[in-house]
Amino acid sequence: AEHAEDSPPVRLVDGMPIGTSVLLKSLYFLEALGSSTWGRFSTIYYNTHQLDSSQIGLIEGLMPVVRALSQPFWGYIADTYRCRKSVYLITKAGSTTILLTLALPWVYRSWIRMLCVTLSTRLFVASGILDSYTLDMLGTENRMKYGRYRLWAGASWGLGSIVIGFITDRYGFEPNFVLFGLLAVTSIVLIAWKIPDKIQEDTGGNGAEGGTDTSEGSIWDLLRIAINPRVSGFMLETVVMGAGMATVERLLFLYLVNDLGASNLLCGISVGVNVLIELPLFWHAERIMNALGHDGMFGVAMIFFFTRVFGYTLLTPATKWLVLPLEATHGVTFALFWTASTDVTKALINRAKGWNTTIPMVIQTLYNSVGVGIGSVLGGLLMKEWGSRDMYRCVAAVVFILFIFHIIAVAISQFVFKRPFLPDHRPEEPAQGEDSDVDAEEELFCDEEDGDDV
Repeated sequence: AEHAEDSPPVRLVDGMPIGTSVLLKSLYFLEALGSSTWGRFSTIYYNTHQLDSSQIGLIEGLMPVVRALSQPFWGYIADTYRCRKSVYLITKAGSTTILLTLALPWVYRSWIRMLCVTLSTRLFVASGILDSYTLDMLGTENRMKYGRYRLWAGASWGLGSIVIGFITDRYGFEPNFVLFGLLAVTSIVLIAWKIPDKIQEDTGGNGAEGGTDTSEGSIWDLLRIAINPRVSGFMLETVVMGAGMATVERLLFLYLVNDLGASNLLCGISVGVNVLIELPLFWHAERIMNALGHDGMFGVAMIFFFTRVFGYTLLTPATKWLVLPLEATHGVTFALFWTASTDVTKALINRAKGWNTTIPMVIQTLYNSVGVGIGSVLGGLLMKEWGSRDMYRCVAAVVFILFIFHIIAVAISQFVFKRPFLPDHRPEEPAQGEDSDVDAEEELFCDEEDGDDV
């Protein structure tokens, strides 16, 4: 006992041991670095094998449909059986193995086989687990530090994209598969070795060993929250922003290469400059959220998005390099949107106890599956029928309309109901005649008229 008292205290960073903090940052870095080898460059791969924009759009659009079915399933399994780590290892290994078969001539010589393989990769998707684990370790007290972990993904995504652009120009696409496989194996080993089997549950600060228990809540809690108007508004905005982002992430390279004659290196650099603004915004996310709130962060993200996308339509082969300053503003859109939506997700997790993995996966399904699926399919069809410029004008108009909807919703919520459109973590002031903070919180998150945020 005396020996234990004399031992030095464990050094904590953001409410967790410093080793855990470094591990999480390393995992974000490796995950995004591996994704950058495929990511936006997947359209270059498809373009190299003579697929047109409608075929590419169909592939990119059907993948999220499969993902929309598989991702919530894996989240439910992880929460029900408390096996978040096992789910990650299974899905990561499965999707990696399947995707690597795209390097085989037997696969890429047939569009149907390419379609089947790419769709199969989406059967093993559990993205959101790393975010979920990070939020658990940060706890409610340190939740706004999330951006300081997520920025490591942005840094590696930008750096990796520049390097991959150079490699693809010089050596072709084959080395991308080698790098993707090596980085995926590294992530799997780190997760298997370092992440505990049991997940720490939020206790308001740094969590305590215990794990997620679905007995604390039921699926009806999720459904009741989801049908509330404010939550529905949040989900609508998430889907539309996902669709808009898909037209950039899935189709911009086609526009740059085929219409403007850009090199793969310029495409890679355009992704690299994303992080110039994204990284400092993630680092100062807490200050920004305190200043703007969820409503303000979503609104600013939309403004920068539709302005940037309309700017694409003004580019010419002689001015294609101007895509770089346009893409730098992506950092504002993504950092603000992602930080705010993640914090809203944490608020919902705190209300629907026992669904720490399912809830982030559902939100990511709305963004990465429903939204990206709609954007990829419609964007690819419009690009083929109307051309790239008219397609991007249409996307800018849709997000501008969403922005108007957002402003109206915020105004109604603020002036009529005296609360934000996207609820935050603060308990609501009780109505006259109510003296219970718990009742006020229940009204904030569960009242059918007002809804909850996700």
